[in-house]
Amino acid sequence: MAKRLTGFDCHVLAYDPFADLEFARQYSVIVAAREAVIEQADFLSLHLPLVPETRNTVNDDFFSHMKPGSFLINTSRGEVVDENALYRALKSGHLGGAALDAFREEPPDPDHPLLSLPQVIATPHLGAQTDGAINTMGWMAFKDCLAVLRGEPPAHMVRS
Repeated sequence: MAKRLTGFDCHVLAYDPFADLEFARQYSVIVAAREAVIEQADFLSLHLPLVPETRNTVNDDFFSHMKPGSFLINTSRGEVVDENALYRALKSGHLGGAALDAFREEPPDPDHPLLSLPQVIATPHLGAQTDGAINTMGWMAFKDCLAVLRGEPPAHMVRS
């Protein structure tokens, strides 16, 4: 994201407990404390894994520390955001909007409350569906088929 924002004259703040300081320096990213990023960001983009510590980490308390009128972007995992809290933050006008690539349940129900709000942009959770990823998946399947035909186990076994 920092690379993509370089042409937009943005001040990029980031919180990452394992920050690559050389990358940050190269792309003029200011590595800051979690609280500072939440409080100062106009657009807060989430890029974190779903682990027990991150589940529902973006909740009522999190939103109360975001700047009024700011925007949340979630392209990580749906479960990191408390969707009810997000709905309340948007409905109250505290947040200006949200862009969501991930929901708790995929696909979200067409009647999901967040989808009724005009300040929400939702896209299908297809971030991994790039030309490169599809090409790689095709080669993986091809190589696994060849392995099976040779009597070897496939490298990417599908189990039910």
